[in-house]
Amino acid sequence: MGAWVTFQLQQKKPLPSNLSRSSPTAISCLTTLLKEPVVKAFFVHSNGVRLLVPFINPPFIQPSIQLVYETCFCVWLLSYYEPAIQHLATSKALPRLMDVAKNSTAEKVVRIVIMTFQNMLPKGIFDSQMIELDLSELVQSLKLQTWSDEDLLDALNQIDENLNKIKALKSFDIYKKEVLIGRLDCFDLSQFIKHHIDGRFIVTKLNAKERVMKLLDHKNDEVTKNA
Repeated sequence: MGAWVTFQLQQKKPLPSNLSRSSPTAISCLTTLLKEPVVKAFFVHSNGVRLLVPFINPPFIQPSIQLVYETCFCVWLLSYYEPAIQHLATSKALPRLMDVAKNSTAEKVVRIVIMTFQNMLPKGIFDSQMIELDLSELVQSLKLQTWSDEDLLDALNQIDENLNKIKALKSFDIYKKEVLIGRLDCFDLSQFIKHHIDGRFIVTKLNAKERVMKLLDHKNDEVTKNA
């Protein structure tokens, strides 16, 4: 059965004009089959993830909202499976999922996409993509909408919080590189406090405030301004 599903996805293009009944049927079957570890392993090994990703399309492209949901449901199931993560990260899965969430009003579709993002976040491999594609902006937009499922709103808040942490860590990595090559100003202390989880404690322990106060009378105007 797994081989038949993979074959159907491989043969048919994911466009409405070329989409035969076999492709939706194959994806519908996958929603059940991918719950089985053996099938999941076979599907990934058979390059099934890359065959499935092109079918992730928003409602105005896919012929039915059910197909949109079932395709995203399959990706959600795969997001639990470690060997599938690399395939998802190196494909266009993330931007396509974002496009679906951005253009869908069906709560079940948005919920399954957000649940997939929740699974992707701890992996780390999606961090750069999430920042570059501005997933945070999409999450903020979705939070402003009215949802009947309270768990969905909780998930959005959790993702928003985690994305902020990722952005802070990325910013600190950039800052750390600048410090290591000697690019340090008085102004960088505030950035250190802002981006390092224990920044304020460390700066206080080093008596930085007293040292900065002394720089207020520095002969260099730039140093005085930053102090």
